[in-house]
Amino acid sequence: MRKLFIGDKGLYAILTILFLLSLIATFSTIPYKEVIGNGGTISHLLKQLLFILIGIFLIFIVERIDYQGRFFKIGAITIYVLSVVLCVVMLAKGVSSNQSIRDLRLLGISIQPFEFVKVTFVLYLCMALSRGYGLLNSSLKYFILYLGLPIIITCGLCFTQKLSSAFIMLLIALILLFVVKMNWKYVLGLIGVIVTVAVLYMAIDRVSRVNTTGKSRIKTYVENLFSGSEQYQEIDSPMIAIGNGGLIGTFPGNSEVKYYLINSESDFIFSILVEEGGMLTGLLIIIVYTLFFLRVMVIALKSDNTMGRVLAFGMGSVVLVQALVHISVAVGLLPITGEQLPFVSKGGSSLIAYCFLSGIVQSIASHHVTVKEEAAYEE
Repeated sequence: MRKLFIGDKGLYAILTILFLLSLIATFSTIPYKEVIGNGGTISHLLKQLLFILIGIFLIFIVERIDYQGRFFKIGAITIYVLSVVLCVVMLAKGVSSNQSIRDLRLLGISIQPFEFVKVTFVLYLCMALSRGYGLLNSSLKYFILYLGLPIIITCGLCFTQKLSSAFIMLLIALILLFVVKMNWKYVLGLIGVIVTVAVLYMAIDRVSRVNTTGKSRIKTYVENLFSGSEQYQEIDSPMIAIGNGGLIGTFPGNSEVKYYLINSESDFIFSILVEEGGMLTGLLIIIVYTLFFLRVMVIALKSDNTMGRVLAFGMGSVVLVQALVHISVAVGLLPITGEQLPFVSKGGSSLIAYCFLSGIVQSIASHHVTVKEEAAYEE
């Protein structure tokens, strides 16, 4: 009988911990949702549990697809293009929330396309770098067509509404280009073009008014940093929650900050978990994400081909960078970004996107195991 779990068992164990944290986080922020009239305890928990089950099923499906096959390649390009199209549609007809456009309603279902494009964008980059490295590294035309334009277009779309997402994707793209030792002249040229476009973009008043949320958050953060004003913390700083938690926390469901911290169940869930679970819980979360990245790196090193190594590194980097940005906001190292905590923040789009990512990593792990098992069988 074929095994149900064919991927890396260590990664599954880490994902299980993150899923449990997600359910705890959902329970912890339910009172806030009840205050604004969005339902009861059981319905929220069941909804989040449903997203988790869908995500697990997606992992099982994706891990059984050979990541080196033609079907995987075509599928990766297709879902990336689809994600970009959904982002464009969202900018035109999306639902406004907290002075920014985040959601797009399709067939009565609310989704966040930017959460999907983070994963599919890095997936596309890894595929392109591993399959066409020689051509991309030696031909400026192909570098611009297959790497430069996708990076500029994708980051540009995010830049219009979510500065942090654009920064995260650009950072990961540059890390990947550095790791594979891409032609440094091409990379510097790409950075120059992106900086120029960003400066011109912000200089246009008509467009600048679109992204008022990101600019106001940066302005507020800088003013608070240099003036020491308490206004910023009193309104929406997650550091208050961390301070309330102390060493052992206030116990799940007893957070006070969640009642006035907007989007506490997603954008600031690390702060709420630390408030209710204490600094020890915060340390546990950091350790879990570190273990996740290290486990993915082990899978990458075990891979018997360049594509598997690049793909695993890229997928692991997405989770690590996203988690670091979210946690950095919580401790006041970065201005408020609106970035969610991978696998833990409440909601379906982010959770399903990162489960798809995990499925890709498990595909790399299961393929490696399959190769070893076949070799042992032949002997």
